[in-house]
Amino acid sequence: MAGTPEQDARLRALKWTARAVSPFSSREAIASEWPREADWPHVVAAADRGLLLPSLKRALDRHALAGDVPHELGAFLDMVFTLHVERRTVLRRQVKAINRLLAGAGIRPVWLKGAETLLGPDFASGTRVMLDLDLWVIEPAAQQEALRLMAGAGWRSPPETDRQRGWAESHHFKPLKHEDWPAFVELHRSPTERWQAGVIAPEAAAASIRWADWDAGPFGRLSPLDGALLAIIQATSMAYADFPLGRVRLMKSLDAVERIVREFGGIIPPAMAARLAQPAIRTKARQWLTFAATYFGMPQEGGPDDTYCRAVVRDIRHPRLNAALGHGADILQRRLGGLAREPQRLPGIVVDMTAKALRLR
Repeated sequence: MAGTPEQDARLRALKWTARAVSPFSSREAIASEWPREADWPHVVAAADRGLLLPSLKRALDRHALAGDVPHELGAFLDMVFTLHVERRTVLRRQVKAINRLLAGAGIRPVWLKGAETLLGPDFASGTRVMLDLDLWVIEPAAQQEALRLMAGAGWRSPPETDRQRGWAESHHFKPLKHEDWPAFVELHRSPTERWQAGVIAPEAAAASIRWADWDAGPFGRLSPLDGALLAIIQATSMAYADFPLGRVRLMKSLDAVERIVREFGGIIPPAMAARLAQPAIRTKARQWLTFAATYFGMPQEGGPDDTYCRAVVRDIRHPRLNAALGHGADILQRRLGGLAREPQRLPGIVVDMTAKALRLR
């Protein structure tokens, strides 16, 4: 079914935005599909929703196209990037404060996902947007000590987390917030959930960590392979309901694409392909690879699966139908599938459903 002109403009803007920020795009390719004047508000909206405004600013500069955008938009992107650098500077100080706190007790944190981009001296030039900071402490005893230290330093879990179940089984503890710092912090038991251990096994990941030191003490980063795999997991199976709905933020996919380019020359290496063939991620990985090829221009090996691409289009052109289909897929794939993997969760689910039913009476 075709969309309205407004919906078609939104879809056109989404595709152009993804190609504009992609490391696979050339100046000629971006300029040849240059947005119409009326499409620029849709481009800004797509980049904003996808947390890509800093990436768009940097891409336009990189391709010497910043002077071709409308003047007001250029000034807006300049302002956004200035604020983005300021936030990254504060986040880096936050990372250092936590790292220093843990280092004082002999604990070496492994910084994950977006936090990893704050560790180098060129952190200010990074375009990665992050809403929270993730770190992994490997040993269970050290995890408890880290939680104790952070609590003593003023880190607290929001009260609303007490009403949520499943923290004991989660791959990270309750999010922590400090009144002096802007970002929530998630301290991980493992890099990802237990059912993704075939993709990133904690023991193997720990053995391949790249350790380093700085003025805030020692820290670690996942290997390039594990870091890229974690980025793909974040853009697919860990996106939960957003993936069936085609609503995963473009930033997550761009992060994975950029890692693959930076570490592997833009080609999926055999070791990564073998991990992505694991049953826990195989189907969604194939759908994501097709999306990365279609929207970011990344070379794809193997047969395509445009299921996720169709969900992205459907969410723009037929949002109500997409919501019905997507939520149905979420119930089947995540909730019932998760229950099949971890049947011990059933009693807790029954308790929650009973309490909800009693509240509704």
